[in-house]
Amino acid sequence: MDQGSYVPPPMEPGTPERPTLGAALASGWVRAIGHAVLIFVVLAVIAEIVVFLLYAASEEPRPSATVFAKAGGGIFYSFNHAGMVFEVPRATIPPGLIPGTAGAQVPTTLAVRFTAVLPILLGTVLLIWLLVRAGRDLAREADPAAPLSVRAVNGAKVAIPYAVLCFGVAWIVRFSIPTPQGQVTIHPSYIAALLWPLGLGLLFGALGGLRSGGDEQWVANVWWQRARGALTGAGWMVTLGLAFSFAGLLVLAVVKPSATVDYFQGVFDQGAVSGIAGIVATLMVVPNMAAFILFPAMVPTCLTASAQVVGPSFSFCVLSWTQFPREVEGAGAQAIPTGALPNPPIGYYLFILAPLLAVILGGMLAARRGRAQRRQEAIGLGAAAGFVFGLAALVVIILSALSAHGTVTAAQAAQTQSFRASLRFGPDVFPGFLIAMAWGLIGGAVGGLIEGRRQAVGAPRTGPSWQPTAPAPPVPPG
Repeated sequence: MDQGSYVPPPMEPGTPERPTLGAALASGWVRAIGHAVLIFVVLAVIAEIVVFLLYAASEEPRPSATVFAKAGGGIFYSFNHAGMVFEVPRATIPPGLIPGTAGAQVPTTLAVRFTAVLPILLGTVLLIWLLVRAGRDLAREADPAAPLSVRAVNGAKVAIPYAVLCFGVAWIVRFSIPTPQGQVTIHPSYIAALLWPLGLGLLFGALGGLRSGGDEQWVANVWWQRARGALTGAGWMVTLGLAFSFAGLLVLAVVKPSATVDYFQGVFDQGAVSGIAGIVATLMVVPNMAAFILFPAMVPTCLTASAQVVGPSFSFCVLSWTQFPREVEGAGAQAIPTGALPNPPIGYYLFILAPLLAVILGGMLAARRGRAQRRQEAIGLGAAAGFVFGLAALVVIILSALSAHGTVTAAQAAQTQSFRASLRFGPDVFPGFLIAMAWGLIGGAVGGLIEGRRQAVGAPRTGPSWQPTAPAPPVPPG
């Protein structure tokens, strides 16, 4: 028989057929719809609880409860990273109120339309967790014996009904708020309400499907085994990096108790309900704050505020190893960025431990879960986890950043002028994720080296193994 051709042995009678991708795509949609509805309801209920806490804490005059209920839909779509569209079809501005029109005798009419992405990352983290669990359950329910590729397809099915549900409800979440200059109409961006839930569902549903596979499936193929090590290590790099950054914020709260006391006094100044609403609102953006600390801690990335109006644009580094906002002497407000900010106090440089420990520990875990047999393989697995960490860092940067873009049309008498504007606040996209990838590659390789050396030290000595010998038979008397 030619060794270059392999003919699999015939299947024994009664053996179930191996599941295929086509069969996976054709079945299981009822269960996928059920999981999608459950995810939608859980997130919608949380969004409504948050918005009605804010409603109870707000003072008169305030919009109606119906408007607040629809505003809860805006919070729900912020969980999904879908932008909200703000439209003012016609707003009348009195003469002289706009800079450059002080001598005008006629009012200016403005038409404004912009889309704002105000991510609430704790809700996004919850969405990701629910999608992973749904993908895992769908893969297990479909066929416990399916290969990993089919499991990923089964897990990703939750994305389509979930995206369709988000897109359909987006047309209902539309409300208006009257202002002295005109009425502001708010609704989700319909394209974003479809594409963002679809993309998140496909990615994390497929990851959940992969997670449903048992150890025997991962270790059956060396490349799947290494992939598991890299994915696990990268996931822990992101999780530990954000957790360590938030832990640093908690340490600051202890070191500077006056700022902590001022915060709690401020949120409870209007009563218990207002205080609870303020604390809940803060907790919802804790992952955003952790991301805003983690990336500037990776030299030389920066937390940046940028804007562009028509042609000119500017970008200002708010937080980095060389830029640190300080309080104005004798005032409680932050210094206005008018130039280079001073260096951080010396204690803040300890925040470098957050990304440093995260990538090293993630590299060690990658080598362990990938079952590295040699030191070089352990280093390679740690570096592979660092590469995946760089890609995951790009996702975190995009999901955590605040942004807005739109158009403004100003009409005065017979003159009309339109211009575009955009704003962004968050970690640098480029070269931010490349620097994060470099940290992951180097730190992950170091972690793999440490794990490889530890395994080498703990390994049994080479040489002939000791075997217990059977006891000699008793000698008969005489």
